Amino acid sequence: MKKKIILFLTITLMITLLTTSVLANFELKTTTNQNNQDFLGLFFGEPYKHLYEQKINFHAQKEIEPIELEATKTKVHVVEVIDKGFNPEKIEIKAGETIEWQNKRKTLRLNKMLIVGTPLCGHFKSKVLTTDQTYSWTFEKSNRCVVVDSVTKYAMVVNVVK
Repeated sequence: MKKKIILFLTITLMITLLTTSVLANFELKTTTNQNNQDFLGLFFGEPYKHLYEQKINFHAQKEIEPIELEATKTKVHVVEVIDKGFNPEKIEIKAGETIEWQNKRKTLRLNKMLIVGTPLCGHFKSKVLTTDQTYSWTFEKSNRCVVVDSVTKYAMVVNVVK
């Protein structure tokens, strides 16, 4: 048992001395650029030579130029909500396109709309909207679904294709 403990302590001492020697040697080598390259070359090798040969000043101030991104243009289809339902009552669109429902009801008694999409449409619901207010929804998946105006119970069919 004593031999195992002595062996363990000897190995630990050797590792400590070796680590200390390497660290001391590293501190000495980092004084010149050439030695830095040699040291990094040991770890990164020749294929990564460009990483340590390129001199980079990390403290230099450089203005960041803004990049303009292209806005994704999705087609918007307009559906009017009128006193007698939807205009048009059926519509075919592509996946990723948007439908905007516009409340065009003019009568005082019936001037509100509440658009609800069935689960096949994405299960969406607008708030109660009055005349000239709009609600829009983008259809992501191809499907055939029904959209209902909950105020009047009129329905329309939306066919979403790929």
